Amino acid sequence: MKKIKKVTPPVIWAGIIFALSSIPHLRTPFLHIDHYIRGAAHFIVFFILTLLIAPNFKKTGKGRFTAVIIAAVYSVIDEYYQNFIPGRRMVMTDIIINWTGCISAFMVMIINDKFNAIKSSPGEKGGGLK
Repeated sequence: MKKIKKVTPPVIWAGIIFALSSIPHLRTPFLHIDHYIRGAAHFIVFFILTLLIAPNFKKTGKGRFTAVIIAAVYSVIDEYYQNFIPGRRMVMTDIIINWTGCISAFMVMIINDKFNAIKSSPGEKGGGLK
């Protein structure tokens, strides 16, 4: 049951990504900044996906990196899938933005782990984030 609770959020989030990727001719109403909004959305969506996948693995660099790899592979599959949707196509820059979101989430997790280790280490005076 505990495992299901960890797996459910990233599966739901991946489903939301898939649903959004299935919308033909998806654009924002802000045509002059549409490119930037969609780029930011790609980054944020895969940043979150990586954070949701991570609890399914150990809190180690290798475990965190496994979450990045899974999210990055899903981003390529998602982009490829868009080739079959009217008005959508696979774009390499979108994949790079997705991967940047994944790697950024990895860096945030590693930095957070380091601060928590410093904060909880015995004998440290004033270490870590409070």
